[in-house]
Amino acid sequence: MAAKYRPNFLILLAILSMLILPLGAFGQQTTEDFVSRGEAKMKKNDSEGAIADFIKAIELDPKCAAAYYNRGCEELARSRSVAYMGPALADFSKAIDLNPKYAAAYIGRGVVRQINRDLDGAINDYTKAIEFDPTNPQGYYDRCSAKQQKGDFDGAIADYSKLIEINPKHAAGAYNLRGVTKKDKGDLEGAIADYTKAIEIHPSFAEAYYHRGIAKKAKGDQEGADVDFAKAAKLQELQQTATPAPLPPSPTH
Repeated sequence: MAAKYRPNFLILLAILSMLILPLGAFGQQTTEDFVSRGEAKMKKNDSEGAIADFIKAIELDPKCAAAYYNRGCEELARSRSVAYMGPALADFSKAIDLNPKYAAAYIGRGVVRQINRDLDGAINDYTKAIEFDPTNPQGYYDRCSAKQQKGDFDGAIADYSKLIEINPKHAAGAYNLRGVTKKDKGDLEGAIADYTKAIEIHPSFAEAYYHRGIAKKAKGDQEGADVDFAKAAKLQELQQTATPAPLPPSPTH
C-alpha cells in the first residue's frame, strides 16, 4: 500500500473499531445496570421484568445484596397467600447476610414475619432497622403495628411518641394512630386529645375526624360524634371529587 494512503486507512480502521466495540465490550451490562433497570421496572409495575433483571444481577454478582432485597420486595408484593412468602423471606435474609446493616431488608423481613404471625421476630427485625436507620419513620410505624397486634399498647404508644418527636412532618399521622392505640387500650380521653392534635396539624384529615367521632360516641357524647362523622363524610366527598392533598403516612399493614 502506498505510504500516502496509509493514514486514511488507519483512520478508517479506527472508525470501524468504534462501530464494532459497542456490540462487544461496550455492550456488556454490569450488575448495577441490571439492578437499576429492575428498579425502573418496579416503578412501572412490571414485576416479571423486574425479577428477571434482579436474577441477572445475582448471576453476575451472587453477593449483590440490593438485588436480593429488591427481588424480595417484588416477591412479597405479588404473593397471594402466606404459603408463597418463603422466597421473599429467603431473599431478605440473604440480603441481611450479605449486608448486616441493611435497614430496609430488616423491614422487609419483618413485614413477612408479621404477616406470618411471628410478631416477636417481626419486632426484632423492625428494632434492627431502627438501630441502623433511626431517622426512617417506616421502622417505627411497622414496629408500632406489630406491638399493637401483639397487645403491647404501651410499647406502641411509646413508639408513636418517638415518631412525633423525631419526625414532625408526619406528626399528624402518628397522633392519629397513637389515638387509635389509646382507644384500644381504653383511654378515650387520651385518644380524643390525640385525634384533636392530628386535626390541628392537618385540618382536612378525614380519618382523624372519623376516629374522634367513634371515641366520642364510646364516651357518650353522641352530639359531638355526629358532628365529627359529618365532617369526615364531607371531607371524603371532597376528596373523591378533587385531587386530595397527601395524607400523613400510615402503616403498610
